[in-house]
Amino acid sequence: MLGSSSKGAVPRLQCSTCDKTYSNISHLRRHEATHDNRRSIVCPSCSKSFNRIDVARRHLQSCVSEDNGVTLQTAKRGKKPKACDICSRSKVPCDLGAPCSRCRARGLSCSYLRVGASATSSKSEDRPTKNQIPWLLGFTNPLASGADEAVARDINSNDSSPEDAMPVPSTGDPDRLEPIFADEYPAPYSGLWFPGFDSDGLMDFDEEQISVANALMPQSPALDARMDELVAQLAEIHRGMRLNGATAEADFDLALARSVFTTQNLEYFVWVYFQRIHPYHPIIHPRSFSAERSSLPIVLAVFLMGALYCAPLDTAMSARHFFHVAEVFIFEHPNMQRILASTDNTIPIADTHEILQAALSIISIHNSKNDERVRRRIRIHRVPCFIAAVRLSGALKAKHQLPLSEYTTSTWYQFIEEETSIRIGHWAQLCSNLLSGFFKIHPQIYVREMVGDMPCRSKIFEADTPEKFAEALTTEPSGPAPPSLSHSISFLLEDSWPGPEDEAYRHVTPEILLIMLSALGTTLAVLRGNCLFPTASQALLRACMRWRELWDKVTAENCERSAQGTGYAKHALEMWWFSMAVIKAEQAGDATSRYLNDFALDSFAAVNEFLDQYKGVDLS
Repeated sequence: MLGSSSKGAVPRLQCSTCDKTYSNISHLRRHEATHDNRRSIVCPSCSKSFNRIDVARRHLQSCVSEDNGVTLQTAKRGKKPKACDICSRSKVPCDLGAPCSRCRARGLSCSYLRVGASATSSKSEDRPTKNQIPWLLGFTNPLASGADEAVARDINSNDSSPEDAMPVPSTGDPDRLEPIFADEYPAPYSGLWFPGFDSDGLMDFDEEQISVANALMPQSPALDARMDELVAQLAEIHRGMRLNGATAEADFDLALARSVFTTQNLEYFVWVYFQRIHPYHPIIHPRSFSAERSSLPIVLAVFLMGALYCAPLDTAMSARHFFHVAEVFIFEHPNMQRILASTDNTIPIADTHEILQAALSIISIHNSKNDERVRRRIRIHRVPCFIAAVRLSGALKAKHQLPLSEYTTSTWYQFIEEETSIRIGHWAQLCSNLLSGFFKIHPQIYVREMVGDMPCRSKIFEADTPEKFAEALTTEPSGPAPPSLSHSISFLLEDSWPGPEDEAYRHVTPEILLIMLSALGTTLAVLRGNCLFPTASQALLRACMRWRELWDKVTAENCERSAQGTGYAKHALEMWWFSMAVIKAEQAGDATSRYLNDFALDSFAAVNEFLDQYKGVDLS
């Protein structure tokens, strides 16, 4: 904690809620947790929740030993685990996540209790649990501020190392591209804060200290000019919104806008986006983004998405004030209107990509917050417009012009353009499918439309030089490219299926499997919405079980290569459970579930109730 004290004196740290004081920051944080009504730590055995990890651990020991007959070994005091119980017993690397990536991928109960490795306990622990959907329950929690809280906790639990850091495009010199790590920033930026993050050891900084740190950041007149231009254009958009009644705000807060849209904030928020958010939103090629050269809509979108997930500085929180005007700015931008009015493909590909990336980003930002009024506006006015633009751009049919193995350093830029179109199409489809699955909205994109290529591995797409791109290609397995999404789903639904070892699945990744699973969810929504579920339910159930076989095969191979899925793909098994639970509940004829019987919802409440009601369902 920052502050001055006399030499040798022990500083006293006071709780912000009561008068208790402590000499150790970790003791203070542990005490402050008792004032927090949020109970984000859930016992995997009995579902009882806690707000302190030490209390949860004590409960878990007694709960596990009483319910499952597992004898716990006593760990040495102060010794930190090097692996979870299952990874330790298997003698494989562990990322120390909660749960770790290996246990999450295999659907196992992950613990750090140092359980004795007896045959009985091992056998029971290796079975997938019926109700292990903590992330999905948190993601759909209607009482939270939004789904961004679950994503933020998920990001913060990742164990990323500098060696794996993604190259971040410079906001200054367009030719400079190098990894940027937290320790390169002044102290206020050295530790990201997220809801639920254990902040032991982090320091509190006031606005004066942050201003001093901002003064140390490199200055760029060109970026200052761009930020001024952005503020001016947002002010103009706001005037139009006021005239047509789209906002009740009388005046645009120019002083607030100038304090938020600064070069220093831009530097930080861009870093947050590419280092933390990009795995969940991997549609922007890092090397292609430049705050000086990219269009203002995509710069604004990256800025706001970074602000949503960064440390709770005043300027980051204030940036949320501009979400609505940013939405109007993006969707009324001339480039968006040109796509919607175009009858040919004369619009430059970079302009098309950037406005579609910006539109998808602002839709994701709005849908991440639990505001039913805003969700309804996005559902009615923005999503149909965005999907129409994606369809007109040809992204749903986008393909690589060459086999992946034939690309070289000289065709790297061609590959980036093609892969960006492919990713925009698939992540637009994911967006449509998630809205359909969670909010019972009719899908905006049909599986049959998705005839383009599947996205490549992230390592290939994110390569920042032609040489690294060529090197990443050498690690790709030989064999045919994965079939299109349309063909993949048809393949899973057919009566005969060659199994997960078929050559067609050699290049399948966890991200591709997530895309396939979301398409199965769309198929389920269409069947249920059009009273066709009884005639096709068994084929759909069989397809989901085949998907699970594929998942087990691909994740086992990725564990051997230490290449786990990233972003939402880490939670694909929970989403699979969700689809299976919906099928089982529909087959059982549940007439009481609000989620199963209502449509066009704008709240997570119904789906969260369904998940909580069916979390113990037997999916066998």
